[in-house]
Amino acid sequence: IQKYGTDFTEYPDVIESLASQPDVVAMAPFAFSEAMIGRAGKGQGVLVKGVEPELGTKVTSVAQHICTGFRDDSCLERGLGNLTEQLLSIDGISKAVVGIELARAMDLEIGDLIKVTTPVGIAGARGNAPKSMRFRVGGVFYSGMHEFDARLLYVTLPAAQRLFGLAGAVHGVELKVTKPDEVTALSKRALEVLGGFPYRTSDWRQLNHGIFSALAVQKVVTFLVLTFIVVVAAFNIASVLFMGVVERAQEVGILRAMGASTVQIMKIFVFEGWLVGGLGTLIGLVFGLSAAWFLERMELSIAADVYMIDTMRVVVKWEELCVVVIAALIISHLATIFPALRASRQSPVEALRDG
Repeated sequence: IQKYGTDFTEYPDVIESLASQPDVVAMAPFAFSEAMIGRAGKGQGVLVKGVEPELGTKVTSVAQHICTGFRDDSCLERGLGNLTEQLLSIDGISKAVVGIELARAMDLEIGDLIKVTTPVGIAGARGNAPKSMRFRVGGVFYSGMHEFDARLLYVTLPAAQRLFGLAGAVHGVELKVTKPDEVTALSKRALEVLGGFPYRTSDWRQLNHGIFSALAVQKVVTFLVLTFIVVVAAFNIASVLFMGVVERAQEVGILRAMGASTVQIMKIFVFEGWLVGGLGTLIGLVFGLSAAWFLERMELSIAADVYMIDTMRVVVKWEELCVVVIAALIISHLATIFPALRASRQSPVEALRDG
């Protein structure tokens, strides 16, 4: 939940208003903006997020991704970190938790001092002068999402409010819901409770629109490639049956002369097509599931800056698998119809004469 503009001081009332909603599990205020960090002559643009550690860990899973051991630019273990302890100020200097890729790029270690500068600062004679604050690296997190690990930096909400000049306000309130697939309906209901404008909502689909658009295009391309593969396989089945009709023309003529009907001849070639298509589908299914099972137990590294994740994950969706199997069997059946009709309409006299 956000408000048009940055003056969002009534967020405790918003949290209280939405607390009675049945689908809302937890809520937490946050401050979020772009900034620049610098250390030892290096600088990089980052996204600074201010959270209340106790509430923030109930809404997001950042605590599960904090590295409990960080050595040689590697996360030794994660999932046991304490965000509250790692953001606790020491000697009056606020702490920050940074992404592992950001730590690598800036050569950061636990305890290092960094300077965070934001373009939104204190108004003066020359306008809004940039404001800077020093932070001490209190922890490193590894989420597996390159965009987060390379740019995100967590600080406490009071420190973010001082850095961004919010004076007690926040940029929004995060909500964790029980049905993330129904966020559109939940967003409308939340706006109705709050009275609509000037409040607005942003869900996980909108915030990650680029990722889902890329995945949708990739899924369509993959579907087209698989469709062409199945169609080519169907043509192969049809060609095998056509060759069978030509090579067994004399046998077909003998069967017709002995009284076999056109329907019986068709059934023979249709059954042959079913045998070829079904056997091929079964072999492909076994090999595909075996490969998926094998890949599920391997961590295949990929280019994180291109695919946004550093390892390839394989998930078998049984409903899609059933659709593919049924489609392959239907196409295999359709590929048998024309060769079977050709065989059934063959004249027994011509077949015996040519044979």
